[in-house]
Amino acid sequence: MSLKKMHIVVLIFLFILALFVAHSSNPQSIVNAQNERNLQIHDVPFNLSSTQVIESPDVQIIHIPDPRYLEEYVLNDAQEQVLGVEGDLDKFVYLPIIDNNFVYIFDDFSDPNSGFPFIDTSTNTYQYINGEYQILNKTNSYLGVVALGYKLDEFEYEVSMRRVGSARGYYGIVFWLNDNWSEYYLLMISPDTSEYYFFNYQDSTGFTQRQYATCGDINPGNGINQIRMRQYWALDIADPGLYRELEFNINNCPIQLSFSPIPSLDNLYRVGFFAAPIDANHQVHFDDYLFKNYCVLYPSCSN
Repeated sequence: MSLKKMHIVVLIFLFILALFVAHSSNPQSIVNAQNERNLQIHDVPFNLSSTQVIESPDVQIIHIPDPRYLEEYVLNDAQEQVLGVEGDLDKFVYLPIIDNNFVYIFDDFSDPNSGFPFIDTSTNTYQYINGEYQILNKTNSYLGVVALGYKLDEFEYEVSMRRVGSARGYYGIVFWLNDNWSEYYLLMISPDTSEYYFFNYQDSTGFTQRQYATCGDINPGNGINQIRMRQYWALDIADPGLYRELEFNINNCPIQLSFSPIPSLDNLYRVGFFAAPIDANHQVHFDDYLFKNYCVLYPSCSN
């Protein structure tokens, strides 16, 4: 091969190498750009002082009628309870009901490959750390949320959480979350003031603060706090019909929430957890995540 041809080959090789290096010189920024659109996580601007406030009456257990079933509560001759099948009010299923959509997810985050995301965005870090799951708010203005894809009509959901370090902020659960993060609810704990806050988020209006209250059962500072949510269908004998019941508690103490607007009863929604900063480098660790089918309360299943 002549020297001139060798020079041409070398130049072509260097040109290809330069293209490759230019494409891969900053792989982390490429990963971040992709991950910030990942539907398992959500980074959104949040400032408690700038949220819209709406006063609402408090209700401890939400009792929402489903118009599809209001006329379908009966007892058969043997006094067994029966339930109308969704979409067909002429047929009945004798209890107990076996739910084919069985879900039981418990995660103490001891296994870093258990399925929650490792993601580092420009505003939040989501990762396993020392047998817990961490959300680190890098800035003082962006809330970070994690939610997997599981959905149930009746469920129990709970997670424990604690602040790590001295940076101030909030944490809690997200629920009634739709598929594209355009609408959801937040139940949020303030460990510095022993208060809880309740928000609705919609793309068109942002965060709306529905209510807040002081709760003496909240462990302050870096103490551990657990939030539990239950959603299930119940029969009301006094006012025959099926109703959706919602119960919430913090550290096993029932709390009062009120809802507006109520999302469609025909859809299923995701649940998750979040950390929201007051100070930069606010970090929250989560543990003992549980999401499972709620046990049907009748005829023999107890809470």
